[in-house]
Amino acid sequence: MRVSKEHSGDGNRLSPFRGTIDWAWAEAQAEAEFEAQRIRLIHRLHDRDYPYPQVIRKLAKLIEGNFD
Repeated sequence: MRVSKEHSGDGNRLSPFRGTIDWAWAEAQAEAEFEAQRIRLIHRLHDRDYPYPQVIRKLAKLIEGNFD
């Protein structure tokens, strides 16, 4: 995890010094961010405007060596 000035110092629990990071909080924060990304991806997969099935079929053809 990258610690920038926005994420260190006053009022935040992440510090730029190695021994003073609250690792449990940092891990919980990373898990929460991952879950939010996962939820956004699931919403995109169900978005009818994005052609996921066509893209997946085209990728499968490329993997098989069928370049039509």
